[in-house]
Amino acid sequence: MSISTYGVDYPASIDFIQAGKGSDDLSKHIQKTAADCPKMKFVVGGYAQGAAVVDVLLGNTPPGTYTFTNPLPAGLEDRIVAIVLFGDPKNIRPPGVDANLAIRDELLHKVIDVCNPGDFFCDPQGGDIISHTTYAKDKLTDGAADTVVQRLVALLGHRCKGADGQSTDSATTCSPTA
Repeated sequence: MSISTYGVDYPASIDFIQAGKGSDDLSKHIQKTAADCPKMKFVVGGYAQGAAVVDVLLGNTPPGTYTFTNPLPAGLEDRIVAIVLFGDPKNIRPPGVDANLAIRDELLHKVIDVCNPGDFFCDPQGGDIISHTTYAKDKLTDGAADTVVQRLVALLGHRCKGADGQSTDSATTCSPTA
C-alpha cells in the first residue's frame, strides 16, 4: 500500500461560503486520481473550513450553493473509505444561506467526526477558541488516524507492508508512513 496526500486549494477565510471552491478542487482531484488509478481508495478529511469543504462535497449541498459546481460522479463515493472531520462547522450557517452541511446519510458510516468539547465551531454549547486549536495536543488526531489505519487494513488485508517491508495485517505496524 502506498499513501499520498493532497492539499486542497481553497481560500481560507472566515467566509465559509468560499468552501465550495475547495469542494470543486477536491472533486476534481478525486476524479482525476480515480481515472488515473482505477483501484485507488480515498480518505478525505479536513479541519474547520477544510471540514466544511468536505461537507459541501459529500453533503446535501446542491451545486451552485457555496460556489460549489463540481459534484462527484456516481460511483466515486464508493471508493471513499473514510471521511475525517475535525472542528466541523456544520452547525454554523452563514446569513442568507439555508443549506444543510451535514454529510449525506448514506455516507455517515464512513465519518469520523471529532469535536473537542467547547469548540465553538462544532459544539453547539461551545464558545471556546482554545478547544478549537488543540486537536493534535489533545491526541484526537492520533485516535482518528488509528481508526483510519484500522479501516484500511481491514479493507486491504495483507497488502499493507510494515517497516521491515513484510506484509502485515496489523494496524500497529501499518501506518501512514508505511
